[in-house]
Amino acid sequence: MRCLKNVKPTPEQLKIVSRNRPGVEVIRGAAGSGKTTTAILRLNSLVEFVKSRRTRTGNTDPVRILLLTYNRTLRGYVNELVEDQVAREKKVEFTINTFSKWAVDLTGHKHIVPHGRRATIIESLGKKLNYPLDFLISEVEYLMGRFSPDNLDEYLTARRDGRGTTPRVEKAQRHTILEEVVKPYQDWLSSNNLIDWNDLALAAINNVQSQKYDIVIVDEAQDFSANQIRAITQHIADVSFLTFVLDTVQRIYARGYTWAETGLTIRPENSWRLGRNYRNTKQIAQFAAALVQQIPVDDDSTLPDFEASERDGKLPQVLKGKFSDQLNYAIAEIQKNVDLDSESVAFLHPLGWFNHTNPDFS
Repeated sequence: MRCLKNVKPTPEQLKIVSRNRPGVEVIRGAAGSGKTTTAILRLNSLVEFVKSRRTRTGNTDPVRILLLTYNRTLRGYVNELVEDQVAREKKVEFTINTFSKWAVDLTGHKHIVPHGRRATIIESLGKKLNYPLDFLISEVEYLMGRFSPDNLDEYLTARRDGRGTTPRVEKAQRHTILEEVVKPYQDWLSSNNLIDWNDLALAAINNVQSQKYDIVIVDEAQDFSANQIRAITQHIADVSFLTFVLDTVQRIYARGYTWAETGLTIRPENSWRLGRNYRNTKQIAQFAAALVQQIPVDDDSTLPDFEASERDGKLPQVLKGKFSDQLNYAIAEIQKNVDLDSESVAFLHPLGWFNHTNPDFS
């Protein structure tokens, strides 16, 4: 991903960038609306605000800043954006990381169950349920990410917003998942001196002294679990600035919680929605809008609007046929039409990278 350089805030962004009131803020907007860029521009303003305030009060402590992303690719992008937009000074301490890496560094936990081993254990425990393994793993992750260990029974009656309607999970099935899968899985972890990735958030809540960050930005917050959000809020200063950047239409993981569950109050006066689109052409936005029409939306969702895009471009192409033929076509298109010295190309796949494609790209 290539980072935009020397970005000047638009009038729409300036309303957010110039807001220096302590507390929580939420920046919403469709993909390509400049949410992350706006948050970083606001960060620059907040750094100067906090520094000035400390100068007036004689406080010589550095401004402590935490920027969290959901994955490593986004971490690299945000880091480059910060380098370009925010002056690095001795009076500022930056931590830019994924939640998992931040929590590992914070708690010191390194004995985390490998994904493959976790899948094997959950599959073995959940055999009688006859649910697809992918769904069962997702359900366990949802349950352990949303509820605290003392409140796991709330899973039995909680609304499952965003979790879909198929397969059906009635109260009886929930009870079986909780008693015969989740709790035995937690016992297995304990007996093997391991923790689950979801346990990192709980450890960051319960076992670590607050880091007292002055400014926190959480990018792609729609993919953070409720316990991860709770962990983050445990590490903010008494007077702090907490910004969430999100769009639940782009959600990868159905977390299914409300802001109120995490202890945060989100009102119209501390939430923003960016309307203009700076990345997508009208043609891409119109194509994307058709793809997400059936996705359930909530207050944190923003559907693509081709009328909000300002650029025209080529129509998107849809390829059908053998994967190898599609791959060869894509490579030929890149060789013919893309200057890789100045342009970037992304290949996305829901199940990860195919090793057998590596020779094709070398």
